[in-house]
Amino acid sequence: MANQVGLASFEWLEQDQDYLGTPISSDQEQVGKAHKFLVTTEDKLRMVFAIVEWPDDKPDVIAIKRLSGLEKYERLSQAGRFSIITGLPNFDTSWAWQLRAMKFGPDRDRQTLRMVAWDELDVLLEGETAVEILNSYGAQKLCLRREVDPNAGKQGNQLMVVGEAGNKNLVAATFVLTRVLAVMKDFGK
Repeated sequence: MANQVGLASFEWLEQDQDYLGTPISSDQEQVGKAHKFLVTTEDKLRMVFAIVEWPDDKPDVIAIKRLSGLEKYERLSQAGRFSIITGLPNFDTSWAWQLRAMKFGPDRDRQTLRMVAWDELDVLLEGETAVEILNSYGAQKLCLRREVDPNAGKQGNQLMVVGEAGNKNLVAATFVLTRVLAVMKDFGK
């Protein structure tokens, strides 16, 4: 069954498949468990991504393979990985992540991950708000990072999503919103 996020949808493929790769915060290859999902868009993208749970690191979301779609989506294979934070105080059984999106910046000819505001994300959706979408997929808390992470430092003003550990639909919906729809709509141009 497909899950809708604006002009894109995602559906789960085979679960718990071994995946050899390198976590975001490491340079050592590991074998993790990949939970693959297929994203399709109205402009004909078909691309496989995965939430990878690493045995010795935090989970993250990676691009696996672009099956079809515009060349601009290949950028998601090179940039836009998504790291999940675990073990936050008072949320030790939750997954959390910063809400950054693929966005063109000043004097940039390609999209990179950048801080965003809620109203900016709403532009990527069709009549719904980002808050409504994320809440519909089970967000426990939508806030600034400093509200849940006492060690946030300079990243304290970045938007943060907190969800139940293992809520793969919330992770995938966030990824589709901040990565896929952002590329689709040339966010920031």
